[in-house]
Amino acid sequence: MIAKWYPFKEDPQFGVFIQKHAKAIAIENKVVVLYASSNANQNESYVFEINQEHNLLEIIISFKKNESVFSGLINGYRYYKAIKEGIKKSKHFFEKPDLIHAYILLRTAVVAAYLSFIYKVPYVINEQWSGYATGKFSNFSFFKKALTKKLVRRSSGLICVSDFLLKKMHECKIGNANEMVIPNTIETVHQINKMNESTVNVLLVADLVDEIKNVSSVIKAAAKISKEKHDFVLRIIGQGKDKEMLMEIARGLGVLNTFVIFEGLKSNQEVYSYLLRCDFLVMNSRFETFSLICCEAMSCGKPVLATRCGGPQEFVDDKTGILIDVDDDVALEMNFRFLLENHKQFDSHEIISKVKTRFSQETVFRLYSRFYEMVLKSKF
Repeated sequence: MIAKWYPFKEDPQFGVFIQKHAKAIAIENKVVVLYASSNANQNESYVFEINQEHNLLEIIISFKKNESVFSGLINGYRYYKAIKEGIKKSKHFFEKPDLIHAYILLRTAVVAAYLSFIYKVPYVINEQWSGYATGKFSNFSFFKKALTKKLVRRSSGLICVSDFLLKKMHECKIGNANEMVIPNTIETVHQINKMNESTVNVLLVADLVDEIKNVSSVIKAAAKISKEKHDFVLRIIGQGKDKEMLMEIARGLGVLNTFVIFEGLKSNQEVYSYLLRCDFLVMNSRFETFSLICCEAMSCGKPVLATRCGGPQEFVDDKTGILIDVDDDVALEMNFRFLLENHKQFDSHEIISKVKTRFSQETVFRLYSRFYEMVLKSKF
């Protein structure tokens, strides 16, 4: 598996959904994940982090980022060299793969197509990127769009994380004869924490990029509500380019570190501990191809307030939470207020049952197994 995103030491949440898929696939398959990224602050040319857990071997490579006028070419070369060195370090695990799995276009698919040619094995593509819905793909150059379409078409199969994303890719004229929707996977939580505190704990987990996640509107809603209600706190987990701006909004509204608390970056395990202690989750994105955090909150028996931004409406219903339209600040504030008062009306056990089977690791493993069998039996 060649991954464009993957958790690493500095950001344990980055692409964690890809790691969860890799772990599901590794239930009965030997899986090597290769992830390479640049770092302008390191002195060494290449730094390797290698982790092995049963059938899963993770090789995470950081290479020194070049920032000269030739940075595009130099960093491209260093990326492919990093992947090549990663392959060498995987030889003890297995000599030759049966299949190459590119996860998130585009450079991963270029590598996958090359390795497919070298090893004479098929390659498949997994996609979760929201750019097909946001219009970012449409703004690509003609060459980049053409290469994307060609690599997907020539692959042995395409996997999307939701029907919404697959539809958006089709609208961009991207497709393959072998296609399957395989959702993200979650851990099974056997514990439901009952909140006995007088304070209602509200959680928001997101990359702090406001044009996509629209966290600012949630902060503003919380600030309005805080003028009348004083028994809640909104905790925000995440990092991103807009963190300082969002903190400044909260500071300006007089709610920073009182009603709105920024918790910083957390590991997936730490996020689960927050989910178990919260009363409900807010997810106010403009685009989500799936929304793993909504699914994870439900796996902990917590209701969610989410937008109809793509993925969530495929699994959130009136038994598990509330769906509102994108950029509807009135509905956001109204339903935020409603859940502050009525979150206990939702049945935690029913919420868990809605996601436990559908998104379990075993279910996702079976879907990948079916897909791989189809690919390996087809003509290559």
